Amino acid sequence: MEVLAHPSGAYPVPSGGHVLTGAHDFSINRATFVTVGRDNITNIYPPALGSPDDREEILNWLKGHSYRAIHRSAFDTRTAGTGTWVVESIEFVEFVNGTQVIVWATGLPGSGKTILASFSIEYLENKFSSSVGVAVVYAYLRYSEKPSLRDIVAGLLSQLVASHDSACACIQPAYHRCRPLKEDLSSSEAIKLLQDVVAQFSQVFVVIDGLDEVDDFVKEGLLQVLLSLNVNILITSRPLDLFRERYTPNALHMSIQARTEDIGLYVSEKIKLSARLAAIVSSNPDVAEQLSSLVKKKSRGMFLLARLQMELVLKRSNSVKSLMKALEGLPSGVDDMYRETLRRINAQPEEDVSIAHRVFIWLLYFLRPIQVEELQHALATSLETLEFDKDDIVPMPLVLSICGGLVTVETKTNVVRFIRK
Repeated sequence: MEVLAHPSGAYPVPSGGHVLTGAHDFSINRATFVTVGRDNITNIYPPALGSPDDREEILNWLKGHSYRAIHRSAFDTRTAGTGTWVVESIEFVEFVNGTQVIVWATGLPGSGKTILASFSIEYLENKFSSSVGVAVVYAYLRYSEKPSLRDIVAGLLSQLVASHDSACACIQPAYHRCRPLKEDLSSSEAIKLLQDVVAQFSQVFVVIDGLDEVDDFVKEGLLQVLLSLNVNILITSRPLDLFRERYTPNALHMSIQARTEDIGLYVSEKIKLSARLAAIVSSNPDVAEQLSSLVKKKSRGMFLLARLQMELVLKRSNSVKSLMKALEGLPSGVDDMYRETLRRINAQPEEDVSIAHRVFIWLLYFLRPIQVEELQHALATSLETLEFDKDDIVPMPLVLSICGGLVTVETKTNVVRFIRK
């Protein structure tokens, strides 16, 4: 009889003699016995977790970054029906059905990479939700958070531990070795554990969004780790030809650009959600079609641009005539769009301009993601006296309006950030 040890350690099985003669393909407790030809193959799994607290303790020890909130926030901002072209593409179909397939999707800032990454993750999770032995993990990388390689790897490990008992059991021995010594998990140990855990699964999908937003040392380290896992990998980033050609020369390349039909769906949804626009176009449906057509043309396949254009239209329109005038004046390039948005921000009352500028400064220079309440308190602190006045707190919806659509709040994390679609 051949004994195949479980990755976290084999348990002895008596040899010799005849046990359960004639039986095949059965289980006893946590052992499975499978007959292949004349050989009996035994897989023996480790004991179940001791208590529900074990998983939580291991997660606390890993200290992995949680990307779930970013994922949910990105997915929630997606307009229904958009992005389906991604999962229908030849590259993505190969990614889903192939083995050790790497897809590298690149696009310019504002092209919708994060939204499409979140849609891809949601698609994978739904498709493989009932598939034993298949795992989906992901990371959303942000320059403002300056993640280390250890942070990212621990984040991937944490997702596997949280969702799969086998992953949790595999990590238990390392945790119990380190716990008495109160040792944290090092980067090299985290990488080795990730390799061990991933080896337990028949298929693993890894999605990395924003690879361009970490420094080159982390980029290279992460690519080396991912390639050592023998998994399917989907990367979204701004163009990174140097790294793509060096580390993944055979990767399937996908160019990310919002399709005109997606932008049309977005414009239609904005009209439905805006009482002002809905009232204006209700008596003249042709105006809605003209609005959609012009935004499609001038946004040039960039959701960020389409969003800013719709912000301008909403601010400037109160009749069919003013709407048409706003449409004619829509900027058609990213630089022009930002200049126009900043011009509109700076044309507000002096106090509003001051608030917008201070918001931009805090978002640019705060050393970590800033929460809504933190930003409100910062704005309510006098620059002259450095004193905080609670009566000077500006409601967040007003702050967002003053910032002209350039700033948003992540619904799940309450983090304030610049828009990035």
